[in-house]
Amino acid sequence: MHMKIPRFIALMLCLAPLAWAAQTDLVGHWKSKDGKETQIFTGDGRFTSIASEVGVRGRYECDGDTLVLRLEGEGAPPKIVRKFKVAGDTLSLEDPATHEVQELKRVDEKGAKQVPEPTPAQRAVAADH
Repeated sequence: MHMKIPRFIALMLCLAPLAWAAQTDLVGHWKSKDGKETQIFTGDGRFTSIASEVGVRGRYECDGDTLVLRLEGEGAPPKIVRKFKVAGDTLSLEDPATHEVQELKRVDEKGAKQVPEPTPAQRAVAADH
């Protein structure tokens, strides 16, 4: 007996590895050029963002070159969408509404800068994570 797989499911099965590859490229610690912002993406789809001693957490997912962030906590926006690109140790995040691009550098991979000692606020956010 020969079973036909619907085209949509076959397409999803083909594209799933691409989405996984994009997500694994994103995993790690990233720091803004001025050092004031840190983004941490984990392999289980969680992220932490620390800027000016304030941290937020949530979940993320990748769909092609689109990054969807869902923040945790009361009063948080339902989601934040960014276009993203990882090139070597550089992560580019583009706001699709304003086209403003933020670049961050990977700080936890071989050959890249070492993760600096965390601030007390960063330690507190990480302890809750």
